[in-house]
Amino acid sequence: ESIPLYKKTIQIYSSWIEEKNLSLEKRELFEKLSLAHFNLGNAYYDLNRFQEAIKQYQMAIKYNPKDADAHLNLGLVYYEKNHLEKAIQEYKNVINLRPKDVSACNNLGLVYYKKGQIEKAILEYKKAIKINPEYTLAYNNLGMAYYEKGESYKAIRQWKIPIRLFTSEVT
Repeated sequence: ESIPLYKKTIQIYSSWIEEKNLSLEKRELFEKLSLAHFNLGNAYYDLNRFQEAIKQYQMAIKYNPKDADAHLNLGLVYYEKNHLEKAIQEYKNVINLRPKDVSACNNLGLVYYKKGQIEKAILEYKKAIKINPEYTLAYNNLGMAYYEKGESYKAIRQWKIPIRLFTSEVT
């Protein structure tokens, strides 16, 4: 339902750019165009139309290379499609743009974990936790990495932390 609207928005902005013969320095217009491609990419992602989502996120990045969210979502699609090297690059792009992006660190850890690079995964999960000590997903993932290494006691310790955090919120 929203896909035709996003496509129309992109068409309008694109034709306006062509008419005015604008250069890439017209940042405001390009940010709007980038956002339209980003939203269209999200819609395609939600529909599991990953190839189309990839194209839209790439277009969003073309018009706004500093759009960390587009890089983050592109990394997610690459991860889903098992293009792990590309996912790594996109998450690193996010971290370069937003060094304290907890999701990018955690997701980078997931990619390393999937590749069997457990030590690298552990480092990324620890970075995520350092950025946000209440980011419970990173504790779970860190526990899984320790468990994969056969370090059950370390895994248990990590898995208990979210329980303590959630318990303190409930009581």
